[in-house]
Amino acid sequence: MTGLAAPGTRAVLVGTGTHAPGSALPALPAVDATVDDLARALRDVCGLPEDHIRRVPADATAADVIEAVQQAVAEATGTVLFSYTGHGILGPGDELYLATRGTLGEDRIAPCVPYRVVKDALGGATGGSVVVLDCCFSGRAAVPGAGGPRGVFDSALPDGSFLLTSASGFAVSYAPDGERHTLFGGKLLRLLEDGDPSGPPLLTLDDVHTFLDRAFRDGTVHPQRRSEGTLGGLVVAPNRAYRRQRPAAALPPADVPCPYPGMEPFRAEDHAHFFGREQLTEELLDAVSGPGADGRPLVLVGASGAGKSSLLRAGLLAGLDRRHGAGRPGTPWPAVLLPAPGPHPLRALAERWARATGHPPDEVHGRLLSGAGLPAPRPGSTVCRLLVVDQFEETFTRCTDPEERTRFIRSLCAPGGDPAAHPRVVLGLRADHYGSCLAHPELAEALEHRQRTVRPMDEQALRAAVERPALAVGLALEDGLTDRLLADLAQDTDEERPTDAPAEATALPFLAHALRETWLRRSGAVLTLAGYQATGGIRQSVATTTEALYQELDAPARTALRELLLRMVELSGNGEFVRRRVELSDLLAGRPDDEQQLVTGVWDRLADARLVTVDKGGAQIAHEALLRAWPRLRSWIREAQTELLARQQLSEAAAAWEEHGRDPGYLYTGSRLETVRPWLTGTTAGQPGAGIGLTTAERAFAEAGLRAARRTRRRRLAVTALAVCLALLLTAAGTVAFLERDRSQQRAANLTSERIAAQAEALRPQDPSAALDLSLAAYRTAPTVEARTSLLQSATAPVALTLSGHTGKVLNLAFHKDGRVLASSAADGTLRLWDFADRYHPVPGAVLHTGRPVAVAWRPDGRYLAASSRDTFFLWDTSDPLHPRQVARLATDGTRISALAFSPDGRTVAVSGDHVRIHLWDVRDPARPASTVVHIAEDQAVVAEAYSPDGHVLATALDDDTMRLWDTGRAGGLTPLATVKDAALLSLAFRPDGQMLAGGGSHTGRSDNLWAWDVKDPSRPRALNKPTAYSTSGAYTGLVWRPDGQFVAASTVGDKSVHTFTFRSGTGSAPGTDLDWSAGVLVGGSTRSLAYFPDGRGLVAGDEDNGDIAVRQPPPRAVTGGVADRGYVAGSAFDESAHHVVTGGEANNKQPVRIWDVSAPGRAPKPTAELPPPWVRARFLTDGRMLLSRNTDGTRLKLWQVDGGRLRPGYEFRLSGGAVQGSDPEVYAVSDDGALFALRGASESTMGLWDIRDIEHPRRVGEVPWPRDDGSTTPSFPGRRVLALMTSHGTQTWDVRDPRRPRRGDVVKETPWSTISDDGDGTGPRLVVGRVPSRGRPGRQETHVWSLTADGTARRIVNVDKDVSATELISRNALAVLSEEGRPTVWDLRRPGRGVPLPGPVPKVQYMYASRARHLVAAWENEGLLALWNVSDPNGSRPGGDDELLVLSDLTRKMRIKDMSPAGDLVMSPESTGQLVPLGVDSLVVSTDFTALSRTLCSIRSTRVPEKQWKELLPGVKRQDPCP
Repeated sequence: MTGLAAPGTRAVLVGTGTHAPGSALPALPAVDATVDDLARALRDVCGLPEDHIRRVPADATAADVIEAVQQAVAEATGTVLFSYTGHGILGPGDELYLATRGTLGEDRIAPCVPYRVVKDALGGATGGSVVVLDCCFSGRAAVPGAGGPRGVFDSALPDGSFLLTSASGFAVSYAPDGERHTLFGGKLLRLLEDGDPSGPPLLTLDDVHTFLDRAFRDGTVHPQRRSEGTLGGLVVAPNRAYRRQRPAAALPPADVPCPYPGMEPFRAEDHAHFFGREQLTEELLDAVSGPGADGRPLVLVGASGAGKSSLLRAGLLAGLDRRHGAGRPGTPWPAVLLPAPGPHPLRALAERWARATGHPPDEVHGRLLSGAGLPAPRPGSTVCRLLVVDQFEETFTRCTDPEERTRFIRSLCAPGGDPAAHPRVVLGLRADHYGSCLAHPELAEALEHRQRTVRPMDEQALRAAVERPALAVGLALEDGLTDRLLADLAQDTDEERPTDAPAEATALPFLAHALRETWLRRSGAVLTLAGYQATGGIRQSVATTTEALYQELDAPARTALRELLLRMVELSGNGEFVRRRVELSDLLAGRPDDEQQLVTGVWDRLADARLVTVDKGGAQIAHEALLRAWPRLRSWIREAQTELLARQQLSEAAAAWEEHGRDPGYLYTGSRLETVRPWLTGTTAGQPGAGIGLTTAERAFAEAGLRAARRTRRRRLAVTALAVCLALLLTAAGTVAFLERDRSQQRAANLTSERIAAQAEALRPQDPSAALDLSLAAYRTAPTVEARTSLLQSATAPVALTLSGHTGKVLNLAFHKDGRVLASSAADGTLRLWDFADRYHPVPGAVLHTGRPVAVAWRPDGRYLAASSRDTFFLWDTSDPLHPRQVARLATDGTRISALAFSPDGRTVAVSGDHVRIHLWDVRDPARPASTVVHIAEDQAVVAEAYSPDGHVLATALDDDTMRLWDTGRAGGLTPLATVKDAALLSLAFRPDGQMLAGGGSHTGRSDNLWAWDVKDPSRPRALNKPTAYSTSGAYTGLVWRPDGQFVAASTVGDKSVHTFTFRSGTGSAPGTDLDWSAGVLVGGSTRSLAYFPDGRGLVAGDEDNGDIAVRQPPPRAVTGGVADRGYVAGSAFDESAHHVVTGGEANNKQPVRIWDVSAPGRAPKPTAELPPPWVRARFLTDGRMLLSRNTDGTRLKLWQVDGGRLRPGYEFRLSGGAVQGSDPEVYAVSDDGALFALRGASESTMGLWDIRDIEHPRRVGEVPWPRDDGSTTPSFPGRRVLALMTSHGTQTWDVRDPRRPRRGDVVKETPWSTISDDGDGTGPRLVVGRVPSRGRPGRQETHVWSLTADGTARRIVNVDKDVSATELISRNALAVLSEEGRPTVWDLRRPGRGVPLPGPVPKVQYMYASRARHLVAAWENEGLLALWNVSDPNGSRPGGDDELLVLSDLTRKMRIKDMSPAGDLVMSPESTGQLVPLGVDSLVVSTDFTALSRTLCSIRSTRVPEKQWKELLPGVKRQDPCP
């Protein structure tokens, strides 16, 4: 037993539904039943023994609960489960306490159980801990520690800790009156007892959270999950609902042989089961049998996993045998197969040839070494006509001797003479070593003249490879199994596979393994879908098999398995891990009998599972793909890679030592000898340890080295001094050469990086996916200005993805209501589903074969999917959207279909087409839909239709250039409402509020138009605009509104972009009379169909030509809602960590104020909190733990406590005298340490000073007089305890170190520009920037910077002889100034003289921000120019002197920087006419840590530039994956 049912698991269940007399806590009757039923489910469903479950009595005290937890931790050798159901109470510091029977109220925590104590106790659990909290404020709980010390042996069980709570943050939990269970507990019990039809066969903790999150998605409960380690993978219970998917009556497996080889290649004797490569096999047979070879080898080239070895054995060799047996002349037979060259290819070839020709192996080896070639066979021996060398790439990956490699290649490529001494040669080569062959002229000629390529198998060949072997042995395949296999194969995602290689080109070993595992799970003589599903799928089947084998072994056998597998792996010369053949005798030498039996048993288990290939005492891993697909082996390799390399070197050195008669010159010395010394003392020959045991030969070699080292130690001491002197001289000379070489390499890398970046920008308009990949490649090559700029361009562009699968034009697109599944139909007669659970990495789902093109739509609640072709109406149950179940299929009248739509109430499906008829399908009973045919005109076709959001109106467009509105209220029919003439339309769409209808056209030869009507009264539609031509290349065939109604998107068949429009109030009599063309969102091809994501963040467009679906989404960390300009209001858009940003509430943006979590790269940001009305214009204060907002009319301000993005309300300030004195500037200020808040109401004569450290109970501690000035006055804190009031005449400073008694400071009698605060700790500079008329330039200004002391004394320190537009403090000693000339300069505040211009060919800029923490300066102008600098050592002697230009970008997408976080993250606002705003982007957070930015972009990259395209774009540039 594993998972929660393991013997060492313990469970502690706590909860009480009643409390002591006099308690203020309400009774919760559902608690006791929930806890009792959970105990029963743990026993009956999860399999925990009853004595391992402790239900703590309901009247237990806090001490009883803690004792129960401690006892469970002490007893458990596995996981400890702690569950609490009841009242959660917040104590001091908002800590969570768990109520007991004795708890008297929310303010009486003494009898409660401190959750912190439970958490600490669970932290000692050896096997990790699971905590389930069903109580109010459970979101405040922290995850326990990751568990106590593990055993010395590896374990397959997950480790760490897991916390599942019924609520998030400060949210409450629910126990509905009259229900047996609590709301959360009831759903949990339902899952355990009934299962999840959409879940896997075994439910893990992560699956439990997924189910609960889905179950409560639209409710008031929001379960939260936190975990450390891998405990989320712990199996909780079998999925009872999963069993119902299996066949009702499974039969015992029939005695039928398995026709699939698994991970091993097909052998020649398996040729009767080898299908799918018939044509290529014949080509090979003819190529080796025909004349004209001229001694050149025939080279078979293919990707890893493409089936080369099987083709050589079951195809070529078996075919030659058949031809020879049939007496076909010219057949080169017999043949010799060299399975792999190995580390010593000459020796391997010699041994094979010796067995075939009767010569001693040493004689053959000697001839090959001397270049004499292969000897002819001895008399009486058969002449070998063909030599086949498989895995020829090992010549480059395993052979480390260049001379031996060259001789081996020349032996194979020697000109043909005596056919008895030189057979024809065939080489099997992995494609990624094609370039290695070109370094050898003999191979280059062979590749030029005698190459054959193993192409990817097409669908017909793959079907043959799956179905015909089964047929040959008498097996049957369940209907749909082949389709499922091919669909999974097509969507296979192997990260190691070249991007331009199809999945089926490299995944054949996995397909064969999955088929073999399905055969093991056969029902009678039938391979079933259930059996295949149990394997885990194409790739996962390997992990399923290997993990099952590991779990079946005990601890010593697992250790032996690790040692054995790591012995079969070695590091090649180019740094990749490859297979290595080992001899069983080497592994057994020196071990006692019981260990030999153990190793042999594991060896046999691996061979039985076809995971290793065994022949004549040796074995190797069955296929190199296992090194990637076996998760545990991959982990072991990563852990032991240093040891593997060292052991590999030791093995090679020991072999060379033995080969040369144990010559002492081959022994290890120095550091290499010291490396192996611990292995001799820590691992004996018969003891497998945590690493890889030494063989007898390796141990003898290492011990000989130690003995020799002791003999030579004294001799070395005598010459040490001389050696040191010589080394110093050589080092000095070598250092110069090394530095020069390094500079040269860096220059070359910079040039290459610039070249790649230039190609990225050239490609960006046409192929943004390729541009993203090239941007990343440029940055990885060298972080040049061009590379960083290109990264920034990618980070501010829509994320472009392409979904491929359809083979005909895409006709319809429709999203499920939750946005996680997309349905697409095409002219190829298929309806495909796409899984968008990971928005940036969607994967194909089910393929529904409809036979003809269909129109498609989801029922609004997502429960059903409808489609209709010209002759068939379909309806699928989509309770599980990715696994639809057909519930209805009815014949129709053969009318060509143009549109299909669900009514908003989900009861009716309207299908329109030719003959002016609309089929109204009543689908209230989904199993028996009923159709009513409505005739709406004579001899005309309906080309488009749309339901109003309330379902009361159906709009139709006819090909007689009319648009008609219909009342749907009449049962089984439609009532005419209105007809609009001269409206040549091809598409219709109601705005989500139902008050506007948009139409696109035309198809009558006139200009292509976009129309809009006011349909508040649908019987009198009123045109809102004149039909306006925006597309000159094709009609608007598709329209879709963004869900918020702000944009309408229109597709065209002749343009490569989707046009987006906004409707705004104009000069007409009705709102929305002006139509604004917003942007063209590039999609790369002509489009007919469109769909917005349900949340409005992105859209999809179907290609008219090639069947692809273009997906355009916002970049990572893009949010809705605007951000106020930095300095426009007090505070920051960021919290201190820059993990959260606040948006919305601005006058020009109707979005509410939200806090967004933007910390997760590669995932869309999520709102964590939203301010209720009327609170707007919120900003983070000080260190980001506090938020300040104002109401809509400016009469109130409110403080909020911020914790992890969650909000807790604080004090509300009511401004005396009504509204504030205008919105710009504000009349409040906050000190940088968050302690003092200066505030004035419009009618007050003083500004109050408030201590706001306790935001719920702030205190007014002092006040300062408000200046009497005709203009506005702006307060600020240039220092932690210095207040400045800036008026039109000057700046008055105040010393508020004692806010109860403020002291007036100096007045800077200059027109104030800004104040600059210190670092918040009171030690940095406090600055006032003022302007005065220039003395030398009449009519111009000059700028002065004043330093303030703690008491408000001012001293002028910098004189800028120009007017300035921005000043930013970079550090305590460096100030960045942007003058009227538009060039940023850096000034040293300690030695003011003249500013040092920041470097680079930067044009004039208008704005500037700086990050003190990152010493970063950002400057930009409104037309799109952006420059970033790193100011090096701003606290050193020359601030501004050694600065680096990071980015110089001429953004084609105009972006305005709104704010900058302390860490240098930028909040950028895209222009309204750009491509981002229609995709739901109002603000975009971009990191200026370009390494972090590259990681973020890697996480969303969907594809790599194909190898062929790379070579065309960048000839001569070596390609490397920028996202390793």
